[in-house]
Amino acid sequence: GLEPIKGKKFVVYEEQGLGDIIQFCRYLIMLEQMGAAVTFKVRSKLHTLLLTMDSHISLTDSFPAEKKIDFETSIMSLPNLFNTNLETIPAMVSYLSADHKTVASWGKRLAEDTFKVGICWQGGKSKIDIGRSFPLAIFEHISQLPNIELISLHKGEGEEQIKDINFELTTLGDGFDAGEDAFIDTAAVMANCDLIITSDTAVAHLAGALGCPVW
Repeated sequence: GLEPIKGKKFVVYEEQGLGDIIQFCRYLIMLEQMGAAVTFKVRSKLHTLLLTMDSHISLTDSFPAEKKIDFETSIMSLPNLFNTNLETIPAMVSYLSADHKTVASWGKRLAEDTFKVGICWQGGKSKIDIGRSFPLAIFEHISQLPNIELISLHKGEGEEQIKDINFELTTLGDGFDAGEDAFIDTAAVMANCDLIITSDTAVAHLAGALGCPVW
């Protein structure tokens, strides 16, 4: 459990994948609400997204000097420190947000009157990927529903499947999330979507963090 931490300098460091950071950063808000001065050591490409949290948490990509740390822990240990159970999982409707201007600019590039479904079908190719991805071709039946627009939110390995499908899929070009900041365009396109359908990837956790409907 947590000792009294009001006014204390609490450093949290990232571990595991991007989806885990997106999923568990809401616990940083809870630490701050208990009065701690929270610093989160996390890779810089996530800073812009995480700065949309309603908080005064400091983000850094290197550890502060020891004299500036009263407590430290990994982000994945916070649910345990808070004695989380099913009833106390922090369930804010959304705790990250997309940039309004980026939302508007992507909105202009998408069809106006379709039911927009953002899709992602594959996580990173590694030993843990077994059972976490599915073939893009599975979306064919959904693509045949009236007024549906499927929009690819996927980047990287698995993109080559796009050339083999026989249904319409909106792709967003090389500029989509090509900058230094991760998920900025993804978040903005999601905000234009009516539904997200994704395999077990960071896209699922980002949709949850933004409060977007997700399957």
